[in-house]
Amino acid sequence: MRTILFSAIVLASAFCARAEKPDTIMSVNNPTKITIIENASGMKVSVEGTASDSTFVTAFSKKYDAHTLVNSSSGQISSIKLAGNNAKSYWDASLGSICFGFVNAPGNGVFENEMGKSFEISLPEVMSVGFVFHDTRLSIGAGFGWRNWRMTHDTRFTPENGTISTGTYPDGARPKYSRIKMFSVSFPIMIRQKLPFNAPWGTMSLKAGVILNWNSHASMKSGWVNSDGNESEQSSDNIGQRKFSTDLMGVIGINSWLGVYARYSLTPVFRKHCGPDFKSFSTGIIIGI
Repeated sequence: MRTILFSAIVLASAFCARAEKPDTIMSVNNPTKITIIENASGMKVSVEGTASDSTFVTAFSKKYDAHTLVNSSSGQISSIKLAGNNAKSYWDASLGSICFGFVNAPGNGVFENEMGKSFEISLPEVMSVGFVFHDTRLSIGAGFGWRNWRMTHDTRFTPENGTISTGTYPDGARPKYSRIKMFSVSFPIMIRQKLPFNAPWGTMSLKAGVILNWNSHASMKSGWVNSDGNESEQSSDNIGQRKFSTDLMGVIGINSWLGVYARYSLTPVFRKHCGPDFKSFSTGIIIGI
């Protein structure tokens, strides 16, 4: 199994780097130690020891031509070079990031959102096109995501004629939850800068920008147990959310694929007079910077 995996790594690496059939293939049965080193000049694979010969040593190397893109400085999960022959300046397309975070509701305090129970899952850049210049990448992309604002105490959201207000539960009821959920299609405009030093865990970076959102769907739902012990629910898909909103987002990249982010909405969640006057703030981790 290790022989098959190792041969596959060598073949895949050479193919991705040159997009052509490699002219050297290394095959070693049951290697003890495998070292793969790749940089802008080429790739080197060395093998030390086998199950039958602890002194066995062999190596394989492959030089890349001047136009080969070994990896993208954007730090995305997957990157494809589109245009530009200069290794320091080119256009690329990236598949990218997934965010998992907690959501708060800064505003006038008309309800107490519980951030520890309010979640955000988003793919802010399912696809992006960027221009890379040295260690800086400017990009525009498209993505989507879900947010919810949730509370489990004595206050609940209540719908009325396409709007949302806050109130109390029926007499004798035991609250379970009350939440607002929103789905958005996003269009981020971001700039990412690699920091001029390397941490022990990888290359760090800073990323920031504006995200334009189309909030295509939102709903509210409340659940409780009434005085007779029966479960009751109230929900609405017509709650008067703002259809278009603008967010600011900042990311600290811990390495090329993991970071922490903060995202703040410049516009209220609801249209004027359609619901509680609050905005959105979320923070969490991002995979694929």
